[in-house]
Amino acid sequence: PCDVPCKWTHGGNIMTRAKILDFPGKNTILMSMEGSKHYHELSNRGNHALLCTTDHDSDIPMNYFVWKWTQYFKPKPTAEEDIWLSDINERKLNPKPKPLIAFIARNCKSLNQRERLVKHFMKENLVHSLSSCLNNYHEPNLDKKLSKRDVQNQYMFYASFENENTNGYITEKLWSAFAAATLPIYYGAPDIRKKVGMLPDPKSIIDYNDFKNLSELTTYVKYLIKNRTAYLEHMEWRKRPLSKAFKR
Repeated sequence: PCDVPCKWTHGGNIMTRAKILDFPGKNTILMSMEGSKHYHELSNRGNHALLCTTDHDSDIPMNYFVWKWTQYFKPKPTAEEDIWLSDINERKLNPKPKPLIAFIARNCKSLNQRERLVKHFMKENLVHSLSSCLNNYHEPNLDKKLSKRDVQNQYMFYASFENENTNGYITEKLWSAFAAATLPIYYGAPDIRKKVGMLPDPKSIIDYNDFKNLSELTTYVKYLIKNRTAYLEHMEWRKRPLSKAFKR
C-alpha cells in the first residue's frame, strides 16, 4: 500500500516508475536505490513529478538501513567490554578478532577507485579480500556456510567501500558492518558526516575523508590494532541508546 495513490510495477528493476493516479501533468515517481553516477537519470527529476533515491535531499528519501541491522531501543550495558549487544540476534563484539580488514566485493570496476585502497592495504598486509574482486585469501569458515555477518565479525575492521562517492548513497556495506559488530572503514558518500543523524555516532566509523592521505589512515588503523582501548572507544556508542536525530 502507498501513502499516495499509485500503481507499482513488478519485478526487481534497477529503476522503478510508479504512476500517481489522478494527478495532472507529470504523474510518475522515479525510484531507485542505485547511485546517480552509475545511473545518470537519477541526478534530476527530468520528466517525473518526484524523485525517490538514497539522497536525503531527494523528494522522497529512502535508504538501505533497516532496524534489524542494529540494536537498540533497550541496550543492555555491561562492564564486560566484549559482551555487548550488537543486533537483534545479540551478535557480540568478538573478543579476539583478526587484526585485519575484511573486504568483500565482486565488482572490481568501481567509479571511485576503491580498488586502489584495497591494493594499498594489501601492500601493508592489512586486508583479507574474501570475494572475487582482488581475492587474496580463502576464508575457511566460508565453507561452513556462515552468514556474511558471521564472517565480518571475525575481523577488527570491515572495508565499507561503496562503488561510487555520491551524497546519500550509503548502502548495506556500512549497515551490515554495524550489525556484524565490526568497525567499518568507510569510503563513499561525501556528506556522511555533514548531516545530523546520518550516523549513529560520530565515532562509529573510520572515515577515509578524515585523513590527509592513505598513509595517515594506515597509521591510524595500525594504532588501533595495537591499542585495544582506543579501538573500543569506537564501539562505545553500542552501549548507549541511539540518538533522536539518527532515529528520526
